[in-house]
Amino acid sequence: MIANIASDDALILPQCANPTGLNFRERQVKAERLRRVINTLDARRTSLHAALRRRRATLSAYAVVLTDLDTAMERARLRAETERRRA
Repeated sequence: MIANIASDDALILPQCANPTGLNFRERQVKAERLRRVINTLDARRTSLHAALRRRRATLSAYAVVLTDLDTAMERARLRAETERRRA
């Protein structure tokens, strides 16, 4: 009787362990592929954050230059008005 159960288990278990349409080995490959994609995206995110920090620093520098330019232009305009009034 025991030998009969063992032979039945040998026939049933492979089907239960890997039902039709499911391939557990493929899922592991997909999981590994997903890990690689996540790592790639994480590296790209880090790179984009660094680029954004550089861009913000550049934009901040431009803002300082534009502010200085506006200040210089305003001073020149006031100077011109003052000279015109004196004349």
